[in-house]
Amino acid sequence: MKVLPHSFSDSIPVSRRNFLATAAGLGALSLVAPEELFAQIEGVNLAANYRIVPVGTRQKPVVIFWLEGGASHIDTFNTLPDAPVEYRGPHGSIQTSVPGLRISEHLPLMARQMHRVALLKNVHHTQGDHRLATNRMFTGSDDERSSVPVHTPFTVRLKKHLEGTNVAPYVAFKSDGVYLWPALGSSEALTVDRNADAATSPTMPYRSPFGQGFDVARHNGRTGLLGQLNRTSSLSGPQVERWDTLTERANAALRGDLSRAFDLTSVPQVQRDRYGNTNLGNSALVARRLVAAGAPFIVINNLGWDHHGQIGNELRTRLPELDKATSSITQDLGNNAVVVIASEFGRTPLVNGSAGRDHWPRSNFMVISGIGQKVIGALDNTGNITGKDGSFNAALMGPTILRAAGYEIVEERSGVLTTNKMPYYQPLFD
Repeated sequence: MKVLPHSFSDSIPVSRRNFLATAAGLGALSLVAPEELFAQIEGVNLAANYRIVPVGTRQKPVVIFWLEGGASHIDTFNTLPDAPVEYRGPHGSIQTSVPGLRISEHLPLMARQMHRVALLKNVHHTQGDHRLATNRMFTGSDDERSSVPVHTPFTVRLKKHLEGTNVAPYVAFKSDGVYLWPALGSSEALTVDRNADAATSPTMPYRSPFGQGFDVARHNGRTGLLGQLNRTSSLSGPQVERWDTLTERANAALRGDLSRAFDLTSVPQVQRDRYGNTNLGNSALVARRLVAAGAPFIVINNLGWDHHGQIGNELRTRLPELDKATSSITQDLGNNAVVVIASEFGRTPLVNGSAGRDHWPRSNFMVISGIGQKVIGALDNTGNITGKDGSFNAALMGPTILRAAGYEIVEERSGVLTTNKMPYYQPLFD
């Protein structure tokens, strides 16, 4: 995978216990297994087996900003500047770098980056429940036969494809949200927690999952001892060899750029301010550094977008934070990565009696970079999807993001790939 050139001069210490835990956690010995298909997608044979397959010679890293709770599409990227105020809402809109395209007045930095991204204004499904809506978008299924989604999230599918070649195939910035994690497949992710001591350690806002307290000399001595034990061991075979290879990669990562990406000591203050010295801004900055260090897939879960009341006041704070974080990483990564902004559903076009908006799956948005500039879909002045583009089935979000990154989900029969592929949203790639 081609990543942006970047280097970090700092070192991150890692304890032996955390190293061994990390190596074990990342050391699943299975290669890409056949996958069951997403449910609820027309024309899909649920009895078939599928797996992720690279397309072309270059696969791009992916960073997803998931706005948990249901961000208002009308108050962000699907503004209604000509609608009556009861639909338009309390905020104005501004012109972007794309002629004729307007977004929220509280996203001025992102407005300057819209020529770099594709904007889907026509995301649609039928689930107004947070968990079911999130399941639909991450797995393609409405199935709720258990508290954990029955069908595999696309995040896990990609992780399983990448884990044989990358020591950190799937990194997720953890929050205390309840809607994302079951559909995300959190047990498969290398999760990142906020640093409880961030107030006193502002240059380490997130704890490195590789741990702290690393002594290079002691670690090298223990690695050497392990090597001596391995040379005297009678164990052999492909699984042992693969474990040794993965251990070597983990060892390198612990001393390398992946671990150092979490330490912001060397980052100029102007850069910290540009991303925003907030939880979201810091997570975006660390994510950019992780991408530069070789991490191929990152999800940032940002909760607190369920605004049933006082949405005007709430968004005056939330949107500037989102604006700084997303505009900075979109500009910095450019066409070298796929950056996605999405949420489980939009909000009702009509402002309610509490000056908020309720759940509205019938229209929503998705912003996606790395595939060129497009605007697809439109809303009328009552917030309903209209126009020649029709609607984008939200169940196709996963396959569509994967296609943007250079992958397809292909049917496999008796170990042989067929020509049958998981559908994705073709208009984005025309």
